Amino acid sequence: MSSVIGADHLRVEEALRAFAVAREGELTPFAGPMQMGCLVLTDGPSGVTAMYPPRFYQWDKASAFLSRQLGVPAFSFHIHDGDFWMFTLFADGQVVTRFNAMPHYFDPEEDAASWRGDPQVVARLVPGVSAENIENYLVQWDFDYTALGKAYPDDEFKYGDCWQLCDFMKRLGLNYPVDHRGKVTGTIYRFHVVDRRGPP
Repeated sequence: MSSVIGADHLRVEEALRAFAVAREGELTPFAGPMQMGCLVLTDGPSGVTAMYPPRFYQWDKASAFLSRQLGVPAFSFHIHDGDFWMFTLFADGQVVTRFNAMPHYFDPEEDAASWRGDPQVVARLVPGVSAENIENYLVQWDFDYTALGKAYPDDEFKYGDCWQLCDFMKRLGLNYPVDHRGKVTGTIYRFHVVDRRGPP
């Protein structure tokens, strides 16, 4: 997903269309039910979230592009195989902070400190958010993470559950595009790009 802070639906739609067209793709409205090859845009108090189709792997590139194109901060959110969640926050197309709940998942030699996330940076870039209200989410999990419980008492999900991302997004004023019943909550588009796997 990409979550764009402080931008309206139409601007995000236009920017995503420009991203797709520049990569020999398209973004077009779709009237049918959610299916493979579809993207969802949903609005929240702090901004707009785009949930990409399966097999789209350019979420970081898209988020960097949206940040640069619209001149606002943009998150790249990712849940990996139901195991953990992570984010990268871009401003002016550049990474300003990032978090990974399990930084050694792919590589035991990964520098975990570079993935700790900075709640002060997030709070500075997301209006109405304080570092104290989000810092408890930025805890990297180890083998004892299930004993930690929840980041905040009113959260729905515990440490060790990838869906903790939804609690974090809610604190930021962002809506996850699917409700508890699995119903899509937002505007559906057909979306595809050609994945060149090159630079942004």
